[in-house]
Amino acid sequence: MWGGGGGSRHDPRGDGADGADGAAPRRSRRAVPDPPPRRKAEKGFYKEAAEHWDLALALNPLHADGWFALSHACMKLGELERAVAACTRCVQLDAEGFEGWNNLAALLMAKGKEAEAFSALQVAVKLKRNSWQTQENLARTGIAVGEHFTACCALAEVLKISGGERLEAELLSGVVEGLAALGERVRRDEAAASESASVANDAEGGAPPAPAGDGDDWALLDAVRALAGAQLEGDDEAGDGAGPDASGWRSTAHDAVGRSRMLAQLGRRVGELLRTASASASTSVQTPAYWSVAGRYWEVMGETRSEKECLFKCVRGLSTSTWRKDARAFEDLAQASLRLAECSLRLAEADPGVAGRELTTVRMQLAGLHAGAAREYPDHELTGRLAACLARVQAMRESLG
Repeated sequence: MWGGGGGSRHDPRGDGADGADGAAPRRSRRAVPDPPPRRKAEKGFYKEAAEHWDLALALNPLHADGWFALSHACMKLGELERAVAACTRCVQLDAEGFEGWNNLAALLMAKGKEAEAFSALQVAVKLKRNSWQTQENLARTGIAVGEHFTACCALAEVLKISGGERLEAELLSGVVEGLAALGERVRRDEAAASESASVANDAEGGAPPAPAGDGDDWALLDAVRALAGAQLEGDDEAGDGAGPDASGWRSTAHDAVGRSRMLAQLGRRVGELLRTASASASTSVQTPAYWSVAGRYWEVMGETRSEKECLFKCVRGLSTSTWRKDARAFEDLAQASLRLAECSLRLAEADPGVAGRELTTVRMQLAGLHAGAAREYPDHELTGRLAACLARVQAMRESLG
Protein backbone atom coordinates (compact mmCIF):
# COMPACT_ATOMS: atom_id res chain seq x y z
CA MET A 1 0.00 0.00 0.00
CA TRP A 2 3.02 2.29 0.40
CA GLY A 3 3.27 2.14 -3.39
CA GLY A 4 -0.12 3.83 -3.46
CA GLY A 5 1.07 6.80 -1.48
CA GLY A 6 2.02 8.87 -4.51
CA GLY A 7 5.28 10.17 -5.96
CA SER A 8 8.28 11.58 -4.15
CA ARG A 9 9.23 15.18 -4.53
CA HIS A 10 12.89 14.10 -4.09
CA ASP A 11 13.09 11.50 -6.84
CA PRO A 12 16.51 12.02 -8.41
CA ARG A 13 15.16 10.83 -11.76
CA GLY A 14 12.90 13.85 -11.84
CA ASP A 15 15.47 16.55 -10.94
CA GLY A 16 14.99 19.59 -13.07
CA ALA A 17 11.58 18.47 -14.26
CA ASP A 18 9.60 20.33 -11.58
CA GLY A 19 7.11 22.83 -12.82
CA ALA A 20 7.18 26.50 -12.05
CA ASP A 21 4.72 25.94 -9.21
CA GLY A 22 7.03 23.45 -7.49
CA ALA A 23 4.79 20.46 -8.20
CA ALA A 24 6.33 17.00 -8.25
CA PRO A 25 7.36 15.78 -11.70
CA ARG A 26 4.78 13.71 -13.55
CA ARG A 27 7.01 10.66 -13.79
CA SER A 28 7.66 10.57 -10.06
CA ARG A 29 3.97 10.67 -9.25
CA ARG A 30 3.76 7.18 -10.66
CA ALA A 31 7.02 5.91 -9.22
CA VAL A 32 8.64 6.11 -5.79
CA PRO A 33 6.25 6.59 -2.89
CA ASP A 34 6.58 9.36 -0.37
CA PRO A 35 5.42 7.62 2.83
CA PRO A 36 3.97 9.82 5.56
CA PRO A 37 5.41 9.65 9.10
CA ARG A 38 4.93 6.21 10.61
CA ARG A 39 2.95 7.57 13.52
CA LYS A 40 0.53 9.41 11.31
CA ALA A 41 -3.10 8.47 11.79
CA GLU A 42 -4.32 5.77 9.46
CA LYS A 43 -7.00 7.90 7.87
CA GLY A 44 -4.46 10.62 7.17
CA PHE A 45 -2.33 8.13 5.29
CA TYR A 46 -5.17 6.81 3.15
CA LYS A 47 -6.34 10.31 2.39
CA GLU A 48 -2.89 11.24 1.11
CA ALA A 49 -2.69 7.97 -0.86
CA ALA A 50 -6.00 8.70 -2.55
CA GLU A 51 -4.86 12.22 -3.46
CA HIS A 52 -1.64 10.88 -5.03
CA TRP A 53 -3.53 8.23 -6.99
CA ASP A 54 -5.96 10.83 -8.29
CA LEU A 55 -3.02 12.75 -9.68
CA ALA A 56 -1.34 9.65 -11.12
CA LEU A 57 -4.52 8.31 -12.73
CA ALA A 58 -5.25 11.66 -14.30
CA LEU A 59 -2.00 11.13 -16.21
CA ASN A 60 -2.46 7.41 -16.89
CA PRO A 61 -6.13 6.37 -16.61
CA LEU A 62 -5.38 2.91 -18.06
CA HIS A 63 -3.45 1.73 -15.01
CA ALA A 64 -5.65 -1.02 -13.52
CA ASP A 65 -3.51 -1.45 -10.39
CA GLY A 66 -3.80 2.25 -9.74
CA TRP A 67 -7.60 2.12 -9.80
CA PHE A 68 -7.46 -0.88 -7.47
CA ALA A 69 -5.23 0.98 -5.01
CA LEU A 70 -7.42 4.07 -5.20
CA SER A 71 -10.47 1.93 -4.48
CA HIS A 72 -8.76 0.42 -1.46
CA ALA A 73 -7.79 3.83 -0.11
CA CYS A 74 -11.33 5.17 -0.59
CA MET A 75 -12.76 2.13 1.14
CA LYS A 76 -10.51 2.77 4.15
CA LEU A 77 -11.72 6.38 4.18
CA GLY A 78 -15.34 5.23 4.17
CA GLU A 79 -16.02 6.70 0.72
CA LEU A 80 -17.85 3.67 -0.64
CA GLU A 81 -19.37 5.31 -3.71
CA ARG A 82 -15.97 6.49 -4.87
CA ALA A 83 -14.44 3.11 -4.02
CA VAL A 84 -17.07 1.27 -6.10
CA ALA A 85 -16.48 3.57 -9.06
CA ALA A 86 -12.70 3.06 -8.89
CA CYS A 87 -13.00 -0.73 -8.51
CA THR A 88 -15.46 -0.89 -11.40
CA ARG A 89 -12.90 0.92 -13.54
CA CYS A 90 -10.28 -1.59 -12.37
CA VAL A 91 -12.26 -4.64 -13.55
CA GLN A 92 -13.04 -2.90 -16.82
CA LEU A 93 -9.32 -2.63 -17.48
CA ASP A 94 -8.37 -6.02 -16.01
CA ALA A 95 -11.28 -8.44 -16.42
CA GLU A 96 -9.07 -11.38 -15.40
CA GLY A 97 -8.09 -9.95 -12.04
CA PHE A 98 -9.62 -11.92 -9.17
CA GLU A 99 -8.76 -9.30 -6.55
CA GLY A 100 -10.61 -6.61 -8.46
CA TRP A 101 -13.82 -8.60 -8.79
CA ASN A 102 -13.60 -9.83 -5.21
CA ASN A 103 -13.09 -6.33 -3.81
CA LEU A 104 -15.87 -4.95 -6.00
CA ALA A 105 -18.22 -7.57 -4.60
CA ALA A 106 -17.16 -6.77 -1.04
CA LEU A 107 -17.82 -3.07 -1.60
CA LEU A 108 -21.22 -3.76 -3.12
CA MET A 109 -22.11 -6.03 -0.20
CA ALA A 110 -21.10 -3.25 2.20
CA LYS A 111 -23.52 -0.96 0.35
CA GLY A 112 -26.30 -3.55 0.58
CA LYS A 113 -26.37 -4.17 -3.18
CA GLU A 114 -26.58 -7.96 -3.11
CA ALA A 115 -27.72 -8.41 -6.71
CA GLU A 116 -24.72 -6.56 -8.10
CA ALA A 117 -22.38 -8.28 -5.61
CA PHE A 118 -23.73 -11.68 -6.68
CA SER A 119 -22.87 -10.94 -10.33
CA ALA A 120 -19.36 -9.84 -9.40
CA LEU A 121 -18.79 -12.88 -7.18
CA GLN A 122 -19.81 -15.24 -9.96
CA VAL A 123 -16.86 -13.96 -11.95
CA ALA A 124 -14.55 -14.01 -8.93
CA VAL A 125 -15.16 -17.70 -8.19
CA LYS A 126 -14.51 -18.59 -11.83
CA LEU A 127 -11.14 -16.89 -11.61
CA LYS A 128 -10.25 -18.45 -8.25
CA ARG A 129 -12.33 -21.39 -7.11
CA ASN A 130 -10.28 -22.38 -4.06
CA SER A 131 -11.15 -19.36 -1.90
CA TRP A 132 -13.68 -20.45 0.70
CA GLN A 133 -14.28 -16.85 1.74
CA THR A 134 -15.33 -15.91 -1.78
CA GLN A 135 -17.48 -19.03 -2.14
CA GLU A 136 -19.14 -18.24 1.19
CA ASN A 137 -19.87 -14.67 0.10
CA LEU A 138 -21.33 -16.05 -3.13
CA ALA A 139 -23.63 -18.26 -1.07
CA ARG A 140 -24.64 -15.33 1.13
CA THR A 141 -25.54 -13.06 -1.77
CA GLY A 142 -27.15 -15.94 -3.66
CA ILE A 143 -29.55 -16.52 -0.78
CA ALA A 144 -30.32 -12.79 -0.64
CA VAL A 145 -31.28 -12.65 -4.34
CA GLY A 146 -33.09 -16.01 -4.47
CA GLU A 147 -30.36 -18.00 -6.26
CA HIS A 148 -30.54 -20.88 -3.79
CA PHE A 149 -29.11 -23.54 -6.09
CA THR A 150 -25.99 -21.49 -6.75
CA ALA A 151 -25.75 -20.80 -3.01
CA CYS A 152 -25.95 -24.52 -2.25
CA CYS A 153 -23.20 -25.29 -4.77
CA ALA A 154 -21.04 -22.57 -3.20
CA LEU A 155 -21.54 -24.05 0.28
CA ALA A 156 -20.52 -27.45 -1.08
CA GLU A 157 -17.32 -25.84 -2.36
CA VAL A 158 -16.67 -24.27 1.04
CA LEU A 159 -17.01 -27.67 2.69
CA LYS A 160 -14.68 -29.21 0.11
CA ILE A 161 -12.03 -26.48 0.28
CA SER A 162 -12.00 -26.52 4.09
CA GLY A 163 -11.54 -30.28 4.20
CA GLY A 164 -14.97 -30.77 5.73
CA GLU A 165 -14.29 -28.34 8.56
CA ARG A 166 -16.52 -25.38 7.66
CA LEU A 167 -20.22 -25.05 6.90
CA GLU A 168 -22.15 -22.06 8.23
CA ALA A 169 -25.45 -23.28 9.68
CA GLU A 170 -26.99 -19.85 9.09
CA LEU A 171 -26.29 -19.98 5.36
CA LEU A 172 -27.39 -23.61 5.15
CA SER A 173 -30.63 -22.59 6.85
CA GLY A 174 -31.16 -19.88 4.23
CA VAL A 175 -30.88 -22.46 1.46
CA VAL A 176 -33.25 -24.88 3.21
CA GLU A 177 -35.82 -22.14 3.81
CA GLY A 178 -35.58 -21.24 0.14
CA LEU A 179 -36.29 -24.88 -0.65
CA ALA A 180 -39.29 -24.79 1.70
CA ALA A 181 -40.68 -21.66 0.05
CA LEU A 182 -40.23 -23.21 -3.38
CA GLY A 183 -41.97 -26.38 -2.22
CA GLU A 184 -44.92 -24.34 -0.98
CA ARG A 185 -45.12 -22.60 -4.34
CA VAL A 186 -45.08 -25.93 -6.17
CA ARG A 187 -47.90 -27.22 -3.93
CA ARG A 188 -49.96 -24.17 -4.84
CA ASP A 189 -49.27 -24.86 -8.50
CA GLU A 190 -50.45 -28.44 -8.10
CA ALA A 191 -53.58 -27.34 -6.25
CA ALA A 192 -54.41 -24.88 -9.02
CA ALA A 193 -53.79 -27.55 -11.67
CA SER A 194 -56.19 -29.94 -9.96
CA GLU A 195 -58.96 -27.34 -10.06
CA SER A 196 -58.60 -26.53 -13.71
CA ALA A 197 -57.25 -28.42 -16.69
CA SER A 198 -55.78 -25.27 -18.17
CA VAL A 199 -53.64 -23.55 -15.63
CA ALA A 200 -52.82 -19.93 -16.41
CA ASN A 201 -49.16 -19.15 -16.52
CA ASP A 202 -48.48 -17.10 -13.42
CA ALA A 203 -44.91 -16.20 -14.27
CA GLU A 204 -43.57 -13.13 -12.51
CA GLY A 205 -41.74 -11.79 -15.55
CA GLY A 206 -38.22 -12.28 -16.79
CA ALA A 207 -36.59 -9.26 -15.24
CA PRO A 208 -35.83 -9.08 -11.53
CA PRO A 209 -37.31 -6.21 -9.53
CA ALA A 210 -35.35 -3.01 -9.37
CA PRO A 211 -33.35 -2.75 -6.18
CA ALA A 212 -34.56 -0.35 -3.54
CA GLY A 213 -32.53 2.74 -2.89
CA ASP A 214 -31.13 5.55 -4.98
CA GLY A 215 -32.12 6.13 -8.58
CA ASP A 216 -28.66 5.10 -9.75
CA ASP A 217 -28.98 1.57 -8.27
CA TRP A 218 -30.62 0.12 -11.36
CA ALA A 219 -27.97 1.61 -13.63
CA LEU A 220 -25.24 0.19 -11.39
CA LEU A 221 -26.86 -3.24 -11.46
CA ASP A 222 -26.99 -3.14 -15.27
CA ALA A 223 -23.35 -2.02 -15.47
CA VAL A 224 -22.01 -4.73 -13.15
CA ARG A 225 -24.10 -7.43 -14.80
CA ALA A 226 -22.90 -6.33 -18.22
CA LEU A 227 -19.27 -6.59 -17.10
CA ALA A 228 -19.83 -9.92 -15.35
CA GLY A 229 -21.93 -11.28 -18.19
CA ALA A 230 -19.26 -10.55 -20.75
CA GLN A 231 -16.64 -12.26 -18.59
CA LEU A 232 -18.82 -15.31 -17.89
CA GLU A 233 -19.76 -15.62 -21.56
CA GLY A 234 -16.11 -15.54 -22.56
CA ASP A 235 -15.26 -18.26 -20.07
CA ASP A 236 -18.11 -20.46 -21.25
CA GLU A 237 -16.98 -20.14 -24.86
CA ALA A 238 -13.55 -21.27 -23.73
CA GLY A 239 -15.07 -24.41 -22.22
CA ASP A 240 -14.97 -23.25 -18.60
CA GLY A 241 -18.68 -23.08 -17.88
CA ALA A 242 -20.04 -23.06 -14.40
CA GLY A 243 -21.95 -26.29 -14.85
CA PRO A 244 -25.04 -26.90 -12.74
CA ASP A 245 -24.42 -23.85 -10.57
CA ALA A 246 -24.63 -21.38 -13.44
CA SER A 247 -26.99 -18.48 -12.88
CA GLY A 248 -29.12 -19.47 -15.85
CA TRP A 249 -30.72 -22.29 -13.86
CA ARG A 250 -33.17 -19.81 -12.32
CA SER A 251 -34.65 -18.94 -15.71
CA THR A 252 -36.64 -22.19 -15.63
CA ALA A 253 -38.53 -21.07 -12.53
CA HIS A 254 -41.08 -18.83 -14.21
CA ASP A 255 -43.74 -21.49 -14.77
CA ALA A 256 -45.18 -24.44 -12.88
CA VAL A 257 -43.16 -27.07 -14.76
CA GLY A 258 -39.93 -25.13 -14.28
CA ARG A 259 -40.56 -24.67 -10.58
CA SER A 260 -41.30 -28.35 -10.11
CA ARG A 261 -38.09 -29.31 -11.90
CA MET A 262 -36.13 -26.76 -9.90
CA LEU A 263 -37.57 -28.11 -6.62
CA ALA A 264 -36.32 -31.60 -7.47
CA GLN A 265 -32.86 -30.33 -8.44
CA LEU A 266 -32.47 -28.14 -5.38
CA GLY A 267 -33.78 -30.81 -3.02
CA ARG A 268 -31.35 -33.35 -4.43
CA ARG A 269 -28.43 -30.91 -4.25
CA VAL A 270 -29.11 -29.95 -0.63
CA GLY A 271 -29.43 -33.62 0.27
CA GLU A 272 -26.02 -34.33 -1.24
CA LEU A 273 -24.51 -31.45 0.73
CA LEU A 274 -26.01 -32.72 3.99
CA ARG A 275 -24.81 -36.27 3.38
CA THR A 276 -21.28 -34.99 2.76
CA ALA A 277 -21.38 -32.84 5.90
CA SER A 278 -22.79 -35.68 8.01
CA ALA A 279 -20.05 -38.01 6.80
CA SER A 280 -17.29 -35.55 7.68
CA ALA A 281 -17.49 -36.33 11.43
CA SER A 282 -16.30 -32.78 12.10
CA THR A 283 -17.41 -31.27 15.39
CA SER A 284 -17.00 -27.80 13.90
CA VAL A 285 -19.64 -28.67 11.29
CA GLN A 286 -21.93 -31.08 13.14
CA THR A 287 -23.12 -28.60 15.73
CA PRO A 288 -26.63 -28.55 17.25
CA ALA A 289 -27.44 -25.73 14.83
CA TYR A 290 -26.41 -27.95 11.91
CA TRP A 291 -28.61 -30.83 13.09
CA SER A 292 -31.49 -28.41 13.54
CA VAL A 293 -31.18 -27.27 9.92
CA ALA A 294 -30.80 -30.88 8.75
CA GLY A 295 -34.01 -31.74 10.61
CA ARG A 296 -35.77 -28.85 8.90
CA TYR A 297 -34.60 -30.17 5.52
CA TRP A 298 -36.04 -33.61 6.17
CA GLU A 299 -39.26 -32.00 7.38
CA VAL A 300 -39.52 -30.14 4.07
CA MET A 301 -38.84 -33.37 2.18
CA GLY A 302 -41.50 -35.24 4.19
CA GLU A 303 -39.05 -37.72 5.74
CA THR A 304 -40.27 -37.72 9.34
CA ARG A 305 -37.99 -40.47 10.63
CA SER A 306 -34.86 -38.77 9.29
CA GLU A 307 -36.14 -35.50 10.72
CA LYS A 308 -36.49 -37.12 14.13
CA GLU A 309 -32.95 -38.53 14.04
CA CYS A 310 -31.50 -35.10 13.30
CA LEU A 311 -33.59 -33.35 15.94
CA PHE A 312 -32.61 -35.98 18.51
CA LYS A 313 -28.94 -35.20 17.83
CA CYS A 314 -29.72 -31.49 18.11
CA VAL A 315 -31.44 -31.92 21.49
CA ARG A 316 -28.64 -34.15 22.74
CA GLY A 317 -26.07 -31.52 21.80
CA LEU A 318 -28.03 -28.79 23.59
CA SER A 319 -28.72 -30.84 26.72
CA THR A 320 -25.93 -29.49 28.87
CA SER A 321 -26.04 -28.08 32.37
CA THR A 322 -25.68 -24.53 31.07
CA TRP A 323 -29.34 -24.19 30.16
CA ARG A 324 -30.30 -23.98 33.82
CA LYS A 325 -28.30 -20.76 34.19
CA ASP A 326 -28.41 -19.38 30.64
CA ALA A 327 -31.84 -18.30 29.39
CA ARG A 328 -30.73 -18.32 25.76
CA ALA A 329 -29.45 -21.89 26.07
CA PHE A 330 -32.77 -22.87 27.65
CA GLU A 331 -34.71 -21.31 24.79
CA ASP A 332 -32.66 -23.19 22.20
CA LEU A 333 -33.13 -26.49 24.04
CA ALA A 334 -36.86 -25.94 24.63
CA GLN A 335 -37.55 -25.04 20.99
CA ALA A 336 -35.60 -28.05 19.74
CA SER A 337 -37.40 -30.32 22.23
CA LEU A 338 -40.78 -29.04 21.09
CA ARG A 339 -39.88 -29.73 17.48
CA LEU A 340 -38.75 -33.24 18.43
CA ALA A 341 -42.01 -33.81 20.31
CA GLU A 342 -44.11 -32.67 17.35
CA CYS A 343 -42.14 -35.01 15.11
CA SER A 344 -42.73 -37.93 17.49
CA LEU A 345 -46.46 -37.13 17.62
CA ARG A 346 -46.64 -37.24 13.82
CA LEU A 347 -44.87 -40.59 13.79
CA ALA A 348 -47.24 -41.95 16.44
CA GLU A 349 -50.29 -40.84 14.46
CA ALA A 350 -48.96 -42.29 11.21
CA ASP A 351 -47.82 -45.66 12.62
CA PRO A 352 -49.72 -47.08 15.63
CA GLY A 353 -47.18 -49.90 15.84
CA VAL A 354 -44.47 -47.54 17.08
CA ALA A 355 -46.77 -45.07 18.85
CA GLY A 356 -46.20 -46.48 22.33
CA ARG A 357 -42.42 -46.36 22.08
CA GLU A 358 -42.36 -42.90 20.52
CA LEU A 359 -44.72 -41.38 23.07
CA THR A 360 -42.94 -42.94 26.05
CA THR A 361 -39.57 -41.60 24.91
CA VAL A 362 -40.77 -38.09 24.21
CA ARG A 363 -42.79 -37.97 27.44
CA MET A 364 -39.70 -38.75 29.51
CA GLN A 365 -37.63 -36.12 27.73
CA LEU A 366 -40.32 -33.42 28.02
CA ALA A 367 -41.10 -34.25 31.65
CA GLY A 368 -37.48 -33.85 32.72
CA LEU A 369 -37.04 -30.59 30.82
CA HIS A 370 -40.32 -29.15 32.05
CA ALA A 371 -39.51 -29.98 35.67
CA GLY A 372 -36.25 -28.05 35.45
CA ALA A 373 -37.83 -25.19 33.52
CA ALA A 374 -40.61 -24.85 36.10
CA ARG A 375 -37.97 -24.28 38.77
CA GLU A 376 -35.58 -22.03 36.84
CA TYR A 377 -37.92 -20.23 34.42
CA PRO A 378 -41.46 -20.49 35.86
CA ASP A 379 -42.78 -17.42 34.00
CA HIS A 380 -41.16 -18.11 30.64
CA GLU A 381 -43.46 -18.62 27.65
CA LEU A 382 -41.59 -21.76 26.61
CA THR A 383 -42.21 -23.32 30.03
CA GLY A 384 -45.94 -23.06 29.35
CA ARG A 385 -45.53 -24.49 25.86
CA LEU A 386 -43.58 -27.43 27.26
CA ALA A 387 -46.40 -28.12 29.73
CA ALA A 388 -49.02 -27.96 26.96
CA CYS A 389 -47.02 -30.29 24.71
CA LEU A 390 -46.47 -32.73 27.58
CA ALA A 391 -50.22 -32.78 28.20
CA ARG A 392 -50.83 -33.60 24.51
CA VAL A 393 -48.37 -36.49 24.67
CA GLN A 394 -49.99 -37.89 27.82
CA ALA A 395 -53.48 -37.55 26.34
CA MET A 396 -52.41 -39.49 23.22
CA ARG A 397 -50.82 -42.20 25.36
CA GLU A 398 -54.04 -42.55 27.35
CA SER A 399 -56.11 -42.73 24.16
CA LEU A 400 -53.97 -45.65 22.96
CA GLY A 401 -54.62 -47.48 26.22
